[in-house]
Amino acid sequence: MQLLDRVKGKYLGDLVRNGNRPRLAKLRQTADVFGLVRRLTLLAKGHFWFLPGMGLLAVLASIFEGISLTLIIPLVQYLDMGSTPAPGQGRMMTLLNELTELVPVQSNLLAIVIAILAAVVIKRVISYANMSLLGVVYGRLSHTLRTRVFAKIIDTPLAEFES
Repeated sequence: MQLLDRVKGKYLGDLVRNGNRPRLAKLRQTADVFGLVRRLTLLAKGHFWFLPGMGLLAVLASIFEGISLTLIIPLVQYLDMGSTPAPGQGRMMTLLNELTELVPVQSNLLAIVIAILAAVVIKRVISYANMSLLGVVYGRLSHTLRTRVFAKIIDTPLAEFES
């Protein structure tokens, strides 16, 4: 409770004498940020259904970004025909090398390029779905905000606007 009293300014002289003014400023900024987050959370009440969907779409986009970048390694290895895969590459690279060995040698380059393109296209489709979902949520939130502001203005007595 004493810390709360200090923030409200009851013990401000105490803080100035001890040289804790920067701490007080940081504490006030943190309290302001938490207040803003609380107000925004109240505004978004009823619209939190989108969070799991957006989280899932963001994770999927990251996975396909990683896959498309990982597929560049076999492409470079294929273009450098003399190189052989290093023995201690890890599970992901071993799996990737086994998958490229399943494809016939004459169409190896084409298969790798198609896999990279497919991963990039899938990632972009997922990113588009994520942004579309975000647009729907932004539209609903902005409509809620406009509706609440309009209701507040309508409920305000006309005398307050005349002075």
